[in-house]
Amino acid sequence: MWTHIVFFLLAVTMFGCMIADQPLEPDWIVDQADVLEVEDEYALMNMLSAFYDSSSVALVGVTVESLQQQSIEAYTEALYASWELGAPETNNGIMVLLAPMERLVHITVGNGIAWELSPQVLDSIKIEMATFFGTGEYRAGLESGFRSLMTRAGALTWSIDYTSISDAQADSSSSMGRILMTDCVIAGFEEDLVVATDDKGNEIRLIVSMDVPMLSVEDVIGFTGRITQTTPLHAQVLNLSIDFPF
Repeated sequence: MWTHIVFFLLAVTMFGCMIADQPLEPDWIVDQADVLEVEDEYALMNMLSAFYDSSSVALVGVTVESLQQQSIEAYTEALYASWELGAPETNNGIMVLLAPMERLVHITVGNGIAWELSPQVLDSIKIEMATFFGTGEYRAGLESGFRSLMTRAGALTWSIDYTSISDAQADSSSSMGRILMTDCVIAGFEEDLVVATDDKGNEIRLIVSMDVPMLSVEDVIGFTGRITQTTPLHAQVLNLSIDFPF
């Protein structure tokens, strides 16, 4: 049953999603499984392209003939990485991948949007789509999922509003939810937060994901973060690099 979505917990290294020795090429909609009518494909492409123009969020849909004995998670994540979806500063790409033969669907999101699209939220959207896929309504299923994802991702700002901690502090409460991109030095750690300061001594506390490299005091970092608290200043990190020069 489509509504009983099965996930395979396989440790698979994927060296590219190859079909007949040809990689899938990026596009808003790639219907390799040929489950969409031409007019439906164009309608979905226009929908996703318009959403990108209005939000800067790259949301794409892919159907594949086969997962080639790989887990759908590994397949989707490798394809997502190879296409380099989303702005590098904000990591806000989203990929919906449907494997009709295996009766599976998966959604992979960039680190920058994972805070807003939790695994629980993504599971509910997949079940919503699967209701349509089970009756062969592939366009309706994809469109339903896309709209749910757009509602959440489109409600956020994705522009870089601040390039210094002092600018964000000066805006006080009006900076809430907006994005800061700057560089700083790690000054210490506070429970699950990273405390950092810029070259003027302005301080910010960073909420980082578990998959960032190991950080140490005095590391110089560059980061993009969404402000979650203003006094003192906190930000959820969307992207982070170490040894970012001042």
